[in-house]
Amino acid sequence: MAHTRGPFEVGETEAKNNHVYGYTVYTEQGEIAALEDVDFPAHVQKDNAHLFAAAPELLKCCEDFCEFVDTSADILGVENFYDEFKAAIKKARGK
Repeated sequence: MAHTRGPFEVGETEAKNNHVYGYTVYTEQGEIAALEDVDFPAHVQKDNAHLFAAAPELLKCCEDFCEFVDTSADILGVENFYDEFKAAIKKARGK
């Protein structure tokens, strides 16, 4: 699966009179998403943008955890968490 490589950053989109209009998520290559003019309060838009920006790091953490647990799940007693991590990875990878 190909996706835009992180890290992702969050920026504000300004409209007239220095009013924040929305938020963008971008990389060094440019903007990858805009959360503007949506039916959510500004603080929710901002939180969503930050969650979206954290996606590459969250996915990497999940993948690293699952790789580690592959050989020691029984010892650690994390089988249920492991299944949740694996499901989240599949969702993030579109599978």
